[in-house]
Amino acid sequence: MNVTTMQSKRKRVAGHQEETAEQLLKAYRDESPVSRDGKHAMLRWLVMACSYEPLDDVPPCPMDRANAIPFVPTADQLEEMEQAVATRVMASEQPEEYLNYAAHFFKWWDKIAAIASTPRVPPYTGQTCAWLSERDIERSLVVPDIRRGAIKLAQKLEVRAGESHVAAAQAGNSRSCSATLQALRTGEWNGTMHQTLMYATATEIYNRGLLSYVYFAMIHGRYLGRLNFAWADVVLVTPSTYEGARDSAWPLIYVHGSEYLVQWGSRHSRCANAALAFNTWVQMCIDLGGIIGGRYDVRKCTI
Repeated sequence: MNVTTMQSKRKRVAGHQEETAEQLLKAYRDESPVSRDGKHAMLRWLVMACSYEPLDDVPPCPMDRANAIPFVPTADQLEEMEQAVATRVMASEQPEEYLNYAAHFFKWWDKIAAIASTPRVPPYTGQTCAWLSERDIERSLVVPDIRRGAIKLAQKLEVRAGESHVAAAQAGNSRSCSATLQALRTGEWNGTMHQTLMYATATEIYNRGLLSYVYFAMIHGRYLGRLNFAWADVVLVTPSTYEGARDSAWPLIYVHGSEYLVQWGSRHSRCANAALAFNTWVQMCIDLGGIIGGRYDVRKCTI
């Protein structure tokens, strides 16, 4: 049997293990538990919403405020928010856009709560990479590709949980990060972010709170050039890129507002800025032997 046939068989088996839309509808009617991860995210969330006891009074929706001022929730805080939204949905008919928003909002926030519930280890505060000094950041801004990369990363990291699905309903089904921000942010906001990252000095970028995007663009460029490792694409996990539980051969950095959760196995570190998160990620990789995925030697990028 050839490899293609074997892979197809595995995919077919995996497909049989995941609930169909009909099975999810039956679970909805029977109020049976289902996993949050998988296809038909909105229907899955409706099944989960049915499991909550409705509150006596219909509360205001907590999702927009939580997205605007993100925090790392406990399981109880997550349940409190989800019960509030479930009560609203069961109390009156809500548009499909709102249901999609809720489904993907809670998929992301549940993941953050799950990571935060694992054993917490302190971030790595030592110096790992000599090429990420303030002077190096200023020099990198001379390179147009770094600035363009920073804009692309900013768009990806600025999209909040569930927003791409709201924008898709409003802007012709486009779920790109750029289209989402164009639909859900003001023209002034979009213009200022683009102009700052494309033309401003390092100090001006820092003062506007955008320096982390330049930082990540530098890291991505170095890893791509030295190891052919698309660092930002396969290490950074954001609400705009998260589709459900994922396995990885290296530590991941979950970007949740101003918090960076560096996760590997059953432990995590919480970092307050991008530099600390990256240093912690590098040290975790070095603790694993320095070679991740069986072939990428991160030690080649620390000097």
